[in-house]
Amino acid sequence: MFEEKQNDTAESIILKEARFDLRGNPVTLVDVKSHNNAKRGQPPNIMSAGKLANACKLALQEGSVQFDIIYVAVLFDPSESTLDCTDVRTVSIFNVADSLYINWAAAEQIQFVPYEVDQHFQGTKEDWARNFLTTFCDSLERKIGKDAARLRDYRSVL
Repeated sequence: MFEEKQNDTAESIILKEARFDLRGNPVTLVDVKSHNNAKRGQPPNIMSAGKLANACKLALQEGSVQFDIIYVAVLFDPSESTLDCTDVRTVSIFNVADSLYINWAAAEQIQFVPYEVDQHFQGTKEDWARNFLTTFCDSLERKIGKDAARLRDYRSVL
């Protein structure tokens, strides 16, 4: 039905201006997340938390966030020979109001359901980037603490 690809950040890149010099040229990354209504499961992997943290860090170092990441959530019902689209929703990562969940066991992937996520963040993209970096650092710190305790436990028998 669909060819699955790993490590893609987006299916499409939209440049404000038709030039390849990205400095000062706002970019929109568009990623499509499809969902079979007949199946329930854990939220999909959205993107690498590390990749997003690096993008936010670099943007804040430059002084402004000149990109957007848009998710197009496509819900469908499969039939014998077709996929019938039942709903489409577009969300911006910079409008997600809740703290993003980082699943460290799933290759540090951010996970949420695009067609259910709250899109009422109040603030600028820079505010959102700072909030995300705080969430990322706090989560990474907890992970490192757990990993250090686990390491000490294994080393205790050596």
